[in-house]
Amino acid sequence: MDANNYLVITICSVIAVFFIIGLILGITNKIVVFNDYRDVVLSFGGVVFSFLFIASAPKEKNDLEGFYILFGLVESILLLFIFRYTLKSNDNIFKTLYAFLIKIPLSLIFMIMIMGIGGKADATEEKKSSDRNRKLIEFGLFAALILGLIRNHKWKVTKTKI
Repeated sequence: MDANNYLVITICSVIAVFFIIGLILGITNKIVVFNDYRDVVLSFGGVVFSFLFIASAPKEKNDLEGFYILFGLVESILLLFIFRYTLKSNDNIFKTLYAFLIKIPLSLIFMIMIMGIGGKADATEEKKSSDRNRKLIEFGLFAALILGLIRNHKWKVTKTKI
């Protein structure tokens, strides 16, 4: 292996350790990754919105520049709103940054897992069934992890100031 492979392996290892430490801190309530179910819906909804927004991209090349500017603006506002909600849940900015850097990739991984449950179109029915069963088990375990990262297990309907 050459130096570039070692660099990639080192960077991926550091990111994995950072992520695992963040999950442990979130489960032990040292940082607040998700404050309540509204926070989960806001975070996951942001990722779903991003996928839907990109899927609706215009086919013509001359319309893409304006589309991506609008996408960047809307996504920046959404991420700022999620960050502000995370800042309100945590004590200081460092805990907030750490929780935010755990929250967004978790939402992305969760969305990718949901999209993968359907299976490949060219697979046999038996292979689709076994893949779907395995993916549903993974999905259930991941959902349990998300539930462990929620601090308040209540759905607040009251209006709060953010």
